[in-house]
Amino acid sequence: MKKAGGKGLAYIAVTEEGMKSSVAKNLGEDELKQALEKAKIEKGDMLFIVADKWKVVCDSLGTLRKTLGKSLLEKSDKKWAFLWVTHFPLFEYNKDIKRFDAMHNIVTSPVAEDMPLLDEGFSSTFGLDHQDHPWAKIRANQYDLVLNGTEIASGGIRIYNRKIQEKVLSVLGINEERARKIIRISFESIRIWGAASWRYRAGIR
Repeated sequence: MKKAGGKGLAYIAVTEEGMKSSVAKNLGEDELKQALEKAKIEKGDMLFIVADKWKVVCDSLGTLRKTLGKSLLEKSDKKWAFLWVTHFPLFEYNKDIKRFDAMHNIVTSPVAEDMPLLDEGFSSTFGLDHQDHPWAKIRANQYDLVLNGTEIASGGIRIYNRKIQEKVLSVLGINEERARKIIRISFESIRIWGAASWRYRAGIR
């Protein structure tokens, strides 16, 4: 977890003897109950908590989930477990260069209802690294199919509106000359393959 940026891990466990927690001294009984209700924790379950920026929390708990999941799966009966992953973030803040990167690729389209956030981001008073910045909230029309923890297929809907593509490239800090080249190549492929094309590709090793 420390590699993911996490500074500490708290827990709340519900056992036959009652509630056990590493943060019981810091939280009141009502707060503990609210946390358990929010996470739908039942007897025999344990709730793990990380307090930090949104991305640090997600990365830290994601690392913990994979670590625990691997050991638990090794002890369980073998089965095929499929999972659809949808609505990835469109952008991901890059702290090294202090701007946003495309989480998947620069031609993936935003979810329709998140489109207003694209314009809001240019006038936002939040810093680019703030979790409430509009661009950090935009979801992408991107889909992955996962089997037993391994991605086996991926796809999405590309941008077919030139103005939207220009705005996305501007968010990514791509200069005007390079943006023109990208748009020319991208929209030439749209002319050949069709607008709003939905694609999915599977990988076999």
